Amino acid sequence: YYFLSYILCSPFFDKVNFNLPAASRALTVTATGASTGKPYVCSLSINGQPVAAPVIQHEDIANGGDVVFDMSSEPCAWGSATLSGSEVSRLGTGLVVQS
Repeated sequence: YYFLSYILCSPFFDKVNFNLPAASRALTVTATGASTGKPYVCSLSINGQPVAAPVIQHEDIANGGDVVFDMSSEPCAWGSATLSGSEVSRLGTGLVVQS
């Protein structure tokens, strides 16, 4: 079984839209304040569902949707947790993308 994973970091933009070739709708990534002094990610959601770690699967965004970063000017605990063994093993087979 193959997993395509993305490791996320702080975006440098407030909002961007992607038109993915096989998606049913655009992928919109929003990080309000990222370009104006809020470099820290405090939470992340995909289509309204919270994401616990800065790792997502390609299947989570392949059909488009909304990825929302909650940005802050102060460091947050989100993203500082240790990945589980299954998450680490899946990263070995995936593509690493940083914005």
